[in-house]
Amino acid sequence: MIFGDRKAIKPHEAHELFWLMFDIEIVPMATWSFDGAILNANKAFLEMIGYTQEEFESKAISWISLTPKEYLPLDNRCIEELKGQHVASPYEKEYMRKDGTRIKARLHNICHDLGASGKGLVVIVPLDLRDEIL
Repeated sequence: MIFGDRKAIKPHEAHELFWLMFDIEIVPMATWSFDGAILNANKAFLEMIGYTQEEFESKAISWISLTPKEYLPLDNRCIEELKGQHVASPYEKEYMRKDGTRIKARLHNICHDLGASGKGLVVIVPLDLRDEIL
């Protein structure tokens, strides 16, 4: 729910505000596509999963490769929800870190492009850091 005059923010300002929030790096965030690609990831996201910017840029990781198999049905259900309403119900899953350990997280997804590849944004609250972030 948005309070205030939504029209008071011009589209280019909204775009700038989004990237400012993305770059603040307090909360792990990433943009993704339905096929598994991670299109953009902020420093907080990369630190959470234990990868460097260089490793991310090599395209060696995807949200599918970071997801333990038992959580893929949750991700698939999220995608189906996004296809219907652009917003999915928050859910919890684990990510596999580079060192093989897992981190529990609560995911909040939105989808802004329902084309063939589908593109969206995920805001992640690592459950071991929830009290620090919130």
